[in-house]
Amino acid sequence: MNNYGRKITEKFQEPAFFKKAIIVIFSACWIYWIYLIFASKMWIIADAIEYQRIGLRLHKYGWLYLFETGPHREPFYFAIIAASKHLSEIFHISHEIIQKFIQVIFLFASQAFLLLLLGKLRIRNVIKAAVILYFGFSPALVNAAVSSFSEIAVFPFVLAIVFFGALSWRAIYNSNIAKTISLALCTSLSFVFAVFAKGIFQYIYPFFLIPCVFILVYSIIRKRKAVFWRAISYMLIVFLVFNLFTVSYKLMNKKYNGHFEFTNRYTLLLFGEAVQRTDPLTVKGLLSHLTYIPGRGVCRLFFSEEDCEACGWLGGWHRQTSLLPGLLEGVPESKVKQKTLSLTFQRISKNPLQYGLFTTIEALRMPFWESTKVGFVQYPLWIAKIFSSKWFRYPLRLIISILTYISLVGLMIFLFRNRNEFFHPDKEERFMICLAIFLLIFSYTGLYSLFSIVIRYSLPIASLYLMCIGLFIDRKIYKDDF
Repeated sequence: MNNYGRKITEKFQEPAFFKKAIIVIFSACWIYWIYLIFASKMWIIADAIEYQRIGLRLHKYGWLYLFETGPHREPFYFAIIAASKHLSEIFHISHEIIQKFIQVIFLFASQAFLLLLLGKLRIRNVIKAAVILYFGFSPALVNAAVSSFSEIAVFPFVLAIVFFGALSWRAIYNSNIAKTISLALCTSLSFVFAVFAKGIFQYIYPFFLIPCVFILVYSIIRKRKAVFWRAISYMLIVFLVFNLFTVSYKLMNKKYNGHFEFTNRYTLLLFGEAVQRTDPLTVKGLLSHLTYIPGRGVCRLFFSEEDCEACGWLGGWHRQTSLLPGLLEGVPESKVKQKTLSLTFQRISKNPLQYGLFTTIEALRMPFWESTKVGFVQYPLWIAKIFSSKWFRYPLRLIISILTYISLVGLMIFLFRNRNEFFHPDKEERFMICLAIFLLIFSYTGLYSLFSIVIRYSLPIASLYLMCIGLFIDRKIYKDDF
């Protein structure tokens, strides 16, 4: 690093200067967000139609309507829309404006949480400031805050899971039982909110208990009774609190609509993808899927619109809608889910290697999270022109995606090299944070790869990608041990 770079770094390391810089960044972000709240318009199309329809009916008819007509999608986002409508009637303001304002608060809460975690990772202030600034102006992340889709509702809870998860594992080793219990409650409630915003987190939370199992085994080997009982208490509380909320919600669905489910549709989507991924393989089909990894635009450079459409969610959707009704004919409503899953596993079992190949290809799409073309928002003309410029959108997407991939590799190398630090958490706090990031990113990606991944699905973990990028850049510039 040259002298000028050192001077900038040293200046940002001054607490007073850094505090002022963060205030300026937050202020600039809020000015931009407030401008977009009033200057942009939500496009209520595709899934947004259902979100708005159910959310407004929830406001009008109450929660019993949601259960009696369900199961529906996750309820938390419906509640945000219902609250927006309620506030709009009080203040006589468009409920869309209020909804965007609430969503911007979620964005800001995530940004503040991100700053906290970057500090715990001991990243230098100048890079922390750059990451926070980018988060606030990221086209994809800001799009989530001004469109009518549920991903924004889970943003802060993903970071809360990382924060409380890392603190919990350390507390089990070297804190008292009271702190362990309080952190177990915080972790489980973070997961509860995440599940009520994005149902897939009900299958992710068990991954966060894996480190506790290792701690448990370690405590038995080393005969550390206090650690053993804290680990047991932690896992028990997380399990009980998490299931208290999620199972209760499923029981309400069972009572009022006959389905012991949290959400709908997932079995249908699994079947469609299983059919698409086990269809007879052709060289053209494989290559089109590979070129689709960076996005549909890249695929269209080499293949037809029809070929590229088959690589996305429409491919699985068409197969599901054309095949499944006939296969389910005569099946009682109560057996539809079980039969659909059975058909899905039958299909996968016919060609498991090919299914695994295409599932891996699908997972590789997740790090391509940045985009100026997420859609579903009408921007002011000058922003729309910038976002449409190939000189802006393509380099931005390419650079962020490459940095994401490289930083993920760096994260895995760090965890492997420092794996013994897991048993000495008092020495290295950021190891536990990196472990939490790793577990969340890879469990989330692995589960979503069973479906067709669209850009907005990757946005809840984009903040984790940015932390990885910040840590990677910090290490490379300042030559620290990662």
